[in-house]
Amino acid sequence: MKALILAGGESSRMKTDKALLKQAGVTLVERLWIEIKKAGFDDIYVSTTAKSQVNELGLRILHDDVIQMGPAAGLLRAFRENPETLWFVIACDFPLAKATDIAFLVERHRKNENVDITCYAHSDGTPEPLFAIWTPNALRRVKMNAAVGMTGPSKTISEMEVQFLRPRHSGVLVNTNTPAEWTNVSS
Repeated sequence: MKALILAGGESSRMKTDKALLKQAGVTLVERLWIEIKKAGFDDIYVSTTAKSQVNELGLRILHDDVIQMGPAAGLLRAFRENPETLWFVIACDFPLAKATDIAFLVERHRKNENVDITCYAHSDGTPEPLFAIWTPNALRRVKMNAAVGMTGPSKTISEMEVQFLRPRHSGVLVNTNTPAEWTNVSS
């Protein structure tokens, strides 16, 4: 299993690159890299655009092939990099995600390997496709959906066999898309 941090978004609501926001002097993308490493991963990549400043951090980068496709661009780039592997995928804007949350997701997937996707679900039951394990079968479906203009990962989730997990603490799925959300988390 390989890991992918999605950091190729435009961060339009945040008005600055979310991946480069700092928490205790460390960028969000670097903090996630550290947590993923602690969870036992050796093959970790960051999906971003060729023009992103994330490229300057010295991390292993996969450049998105398609711009303006959202998270599907990163998923498809990972699939192209290695189409026969499982990918643990997390968006860069989960500032409270910990190694234990990642390891729990991996452990649960390994106990139920016949599912296409293992992901956390929000308290209202909504799946979180950007904190999940994606199998080659699920990524093939993302590719098929994208070919006909359906690029949202949630669309793929609705079509696949999915294992939904309840987070073990409420903060794990806190997502920061706006300056106000970032202020709430970082203060």
